[in-house]
Amino acid sequence: PINELEIVTVETIVVHGNIKNVKDIVTINGTPTLVDVDGDFKNEITLTPGINTLTVRATRFLGRKTEKLFQVIYNPTDIEIGTTTNTTRR
Repeated sequence: PINELEIVTVETIVVHGNIKNVKDIVTINGTPTLVDVDGDFKNEITLTPGINTLTVRATRFLGRKTEKLFQVIYNPTDIEIGTTTNTTRR
């Protein structure tokens, strides 16, 4: 299940968080992310217009995984998201 949904107008976002065990391996969309001594991590993600699904995964050294899914809708300011209908009749 998706944990959060966010709508943004910028192409690049920073995904950040904190884990309790600094020995865990953190990936964001499969890309390894550095974890500092306090358990903090962050990584810049470049979005494509529309819906982007982000997977943040922490893997323990014995292989147990915890993951969260987020969806970010990138809506550049010069593009409208929605539908239009033509109600003109002849």
